Amino acid sequence: MTLRWKPWIGLLACTPIACGSMACASEPLDGKIESLESPAGPGSGEGNLVAGADGNLYLSWIEKDGEGHVLKFSRWEKTGWSAPSPIARGDDWFVNWADVPGMIALADGILLAHWLAGTGSETEAYGIQVTRSGDGGKTWSAPVHPHRDTTDTEHGFASWAPLSTDRAALIWLDGRETAGADGDGAEHGHGAEHDESAGPMTLRATSVSADGTLGEDVLLDERACDCCNTDLAAMDDGSLLAVYRDRSEGEIRDISVMRFDGKAWGEGKTLHTDGWKIDGCPVNGPAVAVVGKNVAAAWFTVDASDHGHVRVAFSKDGGITFGAPIEVGGADPMGRVDVALLPGGEARVLWMEALKDGAAEIRVRGVDPEGTLGKSRIVVTTSDSRASGFPRMARHGDALFLAWTDPGDPPRVRTAVLR
Repeated sequence: MTLRWKPWIGLLACTPIACGSMACASEPLDGKIESLESPAGPGSGEGNLVAGADGNLYLSWIEKDGEGHVLKFSRWEKTGWSAPSPIARGDDWFVNWADVPGMIALADGILLAHWLAGTGSETEAYGIQVTRSGDGGKTWSAPVHPHRDTTDTEHGFASWAPLSTDRAALIWLDGRETAGADGDGAEHGHGAEHDESAGPMTLRATSVSADGTLGEDVLLDERACDCCNTDLAAMDDGSLLAVYRDRSEGEIRDISVMRFDGKAWGEGKTLHTDGWKIDGCPVNGPAVAVVGKNVAAAWFTVDASDHGHVRVAFSKDGGITFGAPIEVGGADPMGRVDVALLPGGEARVLWMEALKDGAAEIRVRGVDPEGTLGKSRIVVTTSDSRASGFPRMARHGDALFLAWTDPGDPPRVRTAVLR
């Protein structure tokens, strides 16, 4: 099958439209959307948000640093973001609109972060670099690879979750099986058609302790979608829930969910049978949020008529079973979803909606497990191109924090809060 360009695939680079730092916030959801002064500088991108187990909210992003790049972070401090602090610098990094760095804060105050660095001559040959800090981010350790193979293949789309007070879990897409006899991987490309001469992409997991000790390198799924972002959430009882886009032998790429019960990972199960058949990776993964045993999982899919859908499903038993999916998106959703869960069981779903002439909107909408929908609210008007990246959302206290890339000239990571 030859892929036609669609905004949700992002195969074709588009010229970004001019975007302001904040726009179209006249009808906020359950409160007021307030623009925040972003700590990210001009030329920044690849923003990510995480609510840490230490009770803090963190924003991370990448900026240009001479001929290389620097990964920075900032902590929310009641009325604004702290001064940005560097995590790592390098001139061999793999910087990509969809496969972005991230970080996590454990309950004991340990910070862990990751980014991507090249490992070979091929564009898609890169590995995950993990570092840790025990002093609040003032200093960081030398990086280590969580994957123990030496193939020059893709390793990325990683997601973190706390495993204990001093240990974190990490899952990622791992391309070691795509390597040929010489150890080089096939050129998949983010959004390109899959090379059938190569082996499949896999999903793997490990753990990282406060002192940097790595746990076992565990194979979770032997055949996953090549370049859709993953997500991982922790529950109060120590179990984990992973969501990712699977890939069948017949090229059905529906969303799967997998549980870690505190001792071992179970088998992946299809979250809902959407039946999306596509020969190339759509670069459009799912998101999951947990409060107690309540779970909300959001994702993007396309039906047989080539129409996109943003859906969310709820679980009340820690992800063992899910209810029927609820439609959230509008007339022409692109996906790039995120989800947050409120203590009362309601979810807030974030996604991008395509407009005309290369424009798009970042939207947020409330939904409860019974299927009651709030109004679809515009956060900001932006571009449907890769330059807009993936908008992110995290709940901190009674507020939802938002981060996205303004694809202007220069681009810049912007932030806002929904109170």
